[in-house]
Amino acid sequence: MTERAPADIINGILTYILRKGLTLKDEHRTQMRVVRGLSGEWIDSQVYRSTFGSEAERDAVAELAAPYLDAFGGGVPGFYHDGRRWRSVYTASGIFIPARDEYGRIQALAYRLDSPRDGCKYIWWSSNPETVDDAGRQKYPLGGASGAPVHFANRPAMWGAEELTVVEGTLKADICAALSGLPVVGVAGVNNTRGLAERLCRNLPHLRRVNVAFDKDVFSKPQVADALERLVTQLEAERFTVRVRMWPGEAKGFDDFLLSQIRDREVVAR
Repeated sequence: MTERAPADIINGILTYILRKGLTLKDEHRTQMRVVRGLSGEWIDSQVYRSTFGSEAERDAVAELAAPYLDAFGGGVPGFYHDGRRWRSVYTASGIFIPARDEYGRIQALAYRLDSPRDGCKYIWWSSNPETVDDAGRQKYPLGGASGAPVHFANRPAMWGAEELTVVEGTLKADICAALSGLPVVGVAGVNNTRGLAERLCRNLPHLRRVNVAFDKDVFSKPQVADALERLVTQLEAERFTVRVRMWPGEAKGFDDFLLSQIRDREVVAR
């Protein structure tokens, strides 16, 4: 099976196709500004893009990446080789959200569905070479799994920071970072935190305090509460001071709470 390409290669190819092969539709930009509360400057800096609008656009992006995939042998999430040419994995309509490591390198793309399916709002753009079709054949030769990576938002504020916040979700981390100005880490799911404390300790030497701000369903879902307890235990084992962040009101997520606070202040200011 194909191994994932090195981090620098994945970052280079995904950054290239986002900047050269895709755009952000006006309706998606408006959604990010009005619904999510993000500034135009933040939206542009994070390189959000609309997913493929057609099969032709999908093929054009694969062709754009092909010389680099040929050179490095594949292993990049979202691309595979069908035996004749490089192809891009299908996406439904939505917005690509880059997931970056602590060095700012894009390691995978999640996308936010315009029309959630069965309660699912986010999908990783992945071409896991271990996936097989109905006939048992390899579905994505020379592909790369997304790995559902941890996302580090607001990297410029992160290196010297003594405190950061952990939330669930790539876009949620971006929104919290943009609205608060603070460094935020987004995990792909409450159970996707293995090794996080060690990674923070190893790569962020000034970090002393970690706030965990999982959604309010921590009160209604025992599995979320158990995952929270495991993360707190893991962080405390690395000698971090941990605070579980809660907030008043009806907002389910910390991003919604921050946005409501900003909008309340805007109403008062008027």
